Amino acid sequence: MFFDSNSTIQNIISMKKLILVLLAVSFLTTVFSQSFELYQEDVFFPFGGTITVSDDVSTNTIYAHMNIKNISNEAKLVMVKKEEISVVPGSSNTFCWVVCWASNIFVSPMGRIIDPGVTNTEFSGDYMPIGNPGVTIMRYTFFDNDDPNDSTHFFVEFNAGTVGMTDLQVNEPEFSNPYPNPAQDRVSFDYVLPYDVRSASVKIHNLMGTLVKESPLSDRSGKVTIDVSDLNDGFYFYSITVNDEIFETKRFVISR
Repeated sequence: MFFDSNSTIQNIISMKKLILVLLAVSFLTTVFSQSFELYQEDVFFPFGGTITVSDDVSTNTIYAHMNIKNISNEAKLVMVKKEEISVVPGSSNTFCWVVCWASNIFVSPMGRIIDPGVTNTEFSGDYMPIGNPGVTIMRYTFFDNDDPNDSTHFFVEFNAGTVGMTDLQVNEPEFSNPYPNPAQDRVSFDYVLPYDVRSASVKIHNLMGTLVKESPLSDRSGKVTIDVSDLNDGFYFYSITVNDEIFETKRFVISR
């Protein structure tokens, strides 16, 4: 019986090539069959891309927003995971998904159901430099609660810079973070206003920018409490307006 060794070797090589092709097809199918897409505003954002957000080191919180769209044919319970790639010592970071979680939470204990074709705009990564300049790099991953491999992610570079003496403002308003956050029926703020204040107020806007609440600040310092029991659950922005100028805008959550 004649044994063709060259033919056998060629068959083995061909089989290996076939296996590699099948593996490649399987990999590509897995990669391109993900259920989610990322968007900044209405602009498509690439898988694994990086955004950079910068602000002064004296800023209380630097925000990074990202929208996620369910491009599958079924509703998905979407969870979020944060990962600290490189962190400035002394800084702190959190993220908001359903509610705003504590800094020691790395995977959201609760998820948000996103229906097919729907884009969710609730996510933000929040970075607190606490006076420490430098760049912190975070990775945020959205994933299907029933299939964690069905996911997408992006990176954020939070850049907290220093400020020169000529940029410092004298006697600027001081305003606390909202509490409780998430709020249910009421939300409160502590504040101190400059001596030259003619008028001041707190304004609350929804995500569409519509003014939904306004409360005047009649004293130079104190606490203001706003009734939000008639507002729907979700994210809202509050602004401190002093002498008809917006001093600062931040975000809080209503969740019941």
